[in-house]
Amino acid sequence: MFGGIDMLEKELKKDIKIEMELIDTHKCRFMGDVNTYDITLVEKDFKYTKSILNKPFFGSHILPFDKEGNVFLEIQYRFPIQETIIELPAGRAEPGEDFFECAKRELREETGCTAEEIIKISEIFAQPEFTSEELGGFVAVGCEKTEEQDLDNDESVCVIKIPFDVAIELVKRNIITDERTIIAIGESRYILGYEISNNSSNIEQIIEEIKNRVKEEEKNLIEKDVGIDYTETCEFGVIRDHIVKVPGNKNSRRECLYVKAGDMVLPISKSGKLGVTVRYMPAVGKNLVQLPSKMEFDKDTKFQDFGEMVTAVGYSNDRQYMFLAKDLEENDEFIWLTKEQVIECIKDGKIKDGRVLAMILKYLL
Repeated sequence: MFGGIDMLEKELKKDIKIEMELIDTHKCRFMGDVNTYDITLVEKDFKYTKSILNKPFFGSHILPFDKEGNVFLEIQYRFPIQETIIELPAGRAEPGEDFFECAKRELREETGCTAEEIIKISEIFAQPEFTSEELGGFVAVGCEKTEEQDLDNDESVCVIKIPFDVAIELVKRNIITDERTIIAIGESRYILGYEISNNSSNIEQIIEEIKNRVKEEEKNLIEKDVGIDYTETCEFGVIRDHIVKVPGNKNSRRECLYVKAGDMVLPISKSGKLGVTVRYMPAVGKNLVQLPSKMEFDKDTKFQDFGEMVTAVGYSNDRQYMFLAKDLEENDEFIWLTKEQVIECIKDGKIKDGRVLAMILKYLL
């Protein structure tokens, strides 16, 4: 047998000796500094160049539940991906705020709700391949609307309330594709133990109404590009600062990070175990649980389409296409974990790459 919690912990704690020499830097208007380094892996005597986006701020997201077990979600147009999506209240922290204060403020501003209790469920890295940004995840319980939204001048958000089991179904059907929203729904199920009521006998009708609502709201939420202030090419992609026309016929700006779409594969053995790897991520300076890409498998491997995921939609077009590789032999290429062990790892905060966590939670749902 290859794997288990002990092996995973050993790999996560492994000391990786690297040397980083700063060779170039570029200051962005909004996102922070793009620093380019010559990186040397000391033990392997291997050298390569990598750009890292060092963001001066972090963010929080929060999934609100009312007393009846419904969740408040948002319909919002996201300029970097040119799509109107369903997501949860989220935003970057203001100076002096911590994760909790940021989440509480975003809940109030974007939904007009107050909560009886706010529970922290996770801390993750948004895009650890090329940025240091951290996100705090929360669940708000006993929510009720007590005031009107207090949105930024260039922010347009439509709030909807749906049963929790419908939210789970939206994830399964690839209608909810936002990384943070998938994580919060999945962790509500597997960390907080929220049960699926299956009380929505008309679930198909509800989902169709939600899809139609998204299409209808897009007409009011869409943002149009009317110019570009600057463009900067980096090792990981392109940063472009757009001037956009937002709802209300006002101009605003959207500094966007454009990267090449990637793919992620969740290996599943014949006995139903999940396969993961551990890699050192220079952008965050840590070993993180990772999933392989299709190119890391034998050419005869059969892949099952598992939908797609978008991440950091406030400023990035990062999109991951997800696949399952089933009925694999357990070998030493991966650390193999039972579903129970994976849930234990999630509860203990061992899976901190948001994309990896979201894909695993979607599979568990």
